[in-house]
Amino acid sequence: MPILRLLEYVDYVAGSIAGFFFVALFLTLIAFLTFPKANYSFDFVTVLVVETILSAFFLVVRLLTSIFIDTIYRKSGIKEVDKFTGEQFEKWLKKLFKDYGYKVKETRKTADYGADLIIEKDNIKIVVQAKRHKNKVGIKAVQEAISAVKFYGCHKALVCTNNYFTENAINLAKANNVELIDRNKLIELSMGRKSMK
Repeated sequence: MPILRLLEYVDYVAGSIAGFFFVALFLTLIAFLTFPKANYSFDFVTVLVVETILSAFFLVVRLLTSIFIDTIYRKSGIKEVDKFTGEQFEKWLKKLFKDYGYKVKETRKTADYGADLIIEKDNIKIVVQAKRHKNKVGIKAVQEAISAVKFYGCHKALVCTNNYFTENAINLAKANNVELIDRNKLIELSMGRKSMK
């Protein structure tokens, strides 16, 4: 979701800049209080006012972007997904794919050979490896999905997570035509499903 990535970037940058000006304001105030009679080449009051305004401005920007991000998270349900067990995440994905018109079949709970779901639409069968993680998903999940394609007689593989993927996982997926659905894409899919109803 490009808008979410942009908001997260603005949130990070605004927070960093606000922190910078807050520290500058603090240091300027300390210098003024420590050496009030020193001969400075600038007006302390003007500097303090400018630093206060800039700190406040970037804090407000950060607050507003945080509100927008939280609204997107709430509407998409991603915060609830983060609390799911692996099995609950699979069931949630099953419903998500059905809402997008896929036929969905669950694989065995144990010895699933690297696939949690088999989805099909327009005669294209896809193995889905579901990874509800607190950390980035690594290369192993992609390897499992690749091996599941032939075992289940599918056309391609998909790895889906509520988090993000490591660089190695992304590179292996690209080399093997495995589609990756990370946190932002999952939020986008969830929001799209809600708008279809």
